[in-house]
Amino acid sequence: MKDRSNKQDKTCIWVNYRENKISTLIDTGSDVSIAGEDIVLNMGWTIHAHRIKEVSVANNKTMSVIGAARVVLFTAGCGVESEILIAPDLEGLILGIDWLRGQGRIRWDFDHGRIQFGDREWIELPRETE
Repeated sequence: MKDRSNKQDKTCIWVNYRENKISTLIDTGSDVSIAGEDIVLNMGWTIHAHRIKEVSVANNKTMSVIGAARVVLFTAGCGVESEILIAPDLEGLILGIDWLRGQGRIRWDFDHGRIQFGDREWIELPRETE
């Protein structure tokens, strides 16, 4: 369900991969983390075969998965090895519940648009359009 009031919650986060900064969407409704081929090409990730060949998306359709990449993504100075599925029909990077679980304890301050992983510093979250 979407609220049509034009109020946008801050649900994106900047992550670092090597010297690159990537704007990503945090999607608590997604079981997996997934990226488009644009990210793979820009970051130089290696795609490996994966048991998942397709995922269900919000409109009850399916999206093909061509493999996965294992990369270390950094937030607040801490790196977490992440398995990212790769979908040719997607643009950008979406971090799902699998990635959030890897962060340990999470505090999400919706009122102030920020998130905290463990005892690390608070991270300001930009809006998706930013």
